Amino acid sequence: MTYGRADTLEERLGLTPMVSQRIAAIIIFAAAIEHHLERALWKLEGANPTGIRPETDAKMISDLIGCLKHSPQPCQQERSAPLLETWCNAARLAFAIRNDIAHGVPTNLGDTLTFMNNPRWHGEKRKRPVSDYWAGRSLS
Repeated sequence: MTYGRADTLEERLGLTPMVSQRIAAIIIFAAAIEHHLERALWKLEGANPTGIRPETDAKMISDLIGCLKHSPQPCQQERSAPLLETWCNAARLAFAIRNDIAHGVPTNLGDTLTFMNNPRWHGEKRKRPVSDYWAGRSLS
């Protein structure tokens, strides 16, 4: 194993500057979405978080997306319901990718950088299912 040689590790993983930039963008965009989603929920609920710990604090992103999806206010207009449902479904998929990157172990499958989240390499049981993200040519 090579220690302290980021350039060697990046090369072994296939972590090119372009792939690195795109992976960083996924993480950055997800953080921004999470930040604004929490504030949107406050607005929908008429919550004023000044001086209190809001109910949205420390909630998992999947729970925040669920709160938005099931919020009665946006669905009062029939035309917005399909848009809201599509956005929530897309956000769930996007955060699954973000979680694979942020919590998964990087490895190579062939010449493709992959992130494997909750792998069961030693026969252990996990609360969540195995998931993976392949950072292949579509990122470069």
